[in-house]
Amino acid sequence: MENARELSGSNNEELAGIANLAYKTNDANMKFHSRGLIVRNISPIPAGSEAYSRLIEIYGSQLEMYLAISGRLQLLYVMMLFGET
Repeated sequence: MENARELSGSNNEELAGIANLAYKTNDANMKFHSRGLIVRNISPIPAGSEAYSRLIEIYGSQLEMYLAISGRLQLLYVMMLFGET
């Protein structure tokens, strides 16, 4: 029973971390839009799609090798919030 509580707490912490990251990514995305660093929205990129896999293959699992921070943020935003996770 104790292990189940620990596991549940761990899952809750992980979910809270994901929600916090999603909030921060959304907030940063909105700020980049308002400052003109992101000019237009792009289509969602679902996890498992060819585009998703290719982006990860070329730029790394968190797109860390993508050159422009605004482009990286926008891609992460549509991959995380609109992708099938």
